[in-house]
Amino acid sequence: MHFIGSKLRSLREGKNLRIEDLSEITGISVSTLSDIETGETKNPRKATVKLICDALKVPETYFYLEDSRLPTDLIPEMPEETRNFIMNGRNVPFLVLTEKAAKNGLTPEQFDKLLELWLEIKK
Repeated sequence: MHFIGSKLRSLREGKNLRIEDLSEITGISVSTLSDIETGETKNPRKATVKLICDALKVPETYFYLEDSRLPTDLIPEMPEETRNFIMNGRNVPFLVLTEKAAKNGLTPEQFDKLLELWLEIKK
């Protein structure tokens, strides 16, 4: 299960976090996080993984399934601001709304026009 460590390092670095930052957020020591990332600790406790997942806003299955990938892994050229928006759980309603609009044939241009109209009315 060494892939837990490599996935952790990749995800942490992708979020521009130092290992010390993740330690501060999770309360997990730098040495424990380092041991996980290097594979020294191959099977971290479930509670430890949960703390890490909560801090990095990913499901626990991300670390346990070898081929588990995040939507942002699939589109590496995605702007960082967009990637951060997608990873923020509070934004799920907006993502669902966007999906609903697309499924109902609304183009990005039409969606943008509706938003512009709403902003104009709001003034």
